[in-house]
Amino acid sequence: MGQFLTTLLCLFSAGYYLVTNKSVCVVACRIFELQSRSIVGLLDVCLFGLGIVAFGLYYALVWLSPATLVFTYLIPILPLVLVFDGWVSVLRTRTPDEVEALLRTCGADGGDEELARWEVRSGKERFLGKNGYVHWIVCVKREEMDEL
Repeated sequence: MGQFLTTLLCLFSAGYYLVTNKSVCVVACRIFELQSRSIVGLLDVCLFGLGIVAFGLYYALVWLSPATLVFTYLIPILPLVLVFDGWVSVLRTRTPDEVEALLRTCGADGGDEELARWEVRSGKERFLGKNGYVHWIVCVKREEMDEL
């Protein structure tokens, strides 16, 4: 497990990128999400909307923006749009199993041999309060993992 954490640190600090150029060899893919597709994720977004309503007056006064007052309280477009956008983001979040299924059905040039060389790991780490988790998914070619 220590080797995996070292690999994860290398991937995070080195900044490997997925590139469609055939001359660049892709050795890793990483995904970090601050939400999950769950009821808790949807409720967190609702709390975000309530926070917008609660602090709308403060920001309207700081920015000297009457439009902020209008679109937060009289015609609540701002909270509704931001909550809707948050719900869509929560619903589009992929689970580790879905990411692995995408990897296995991507139609890679090497076929099943190439796909068998990839390892998918995932987990979550708490970073804020009771519901504040970062969910991570890392896909690494097995040969690259052995070298690191």
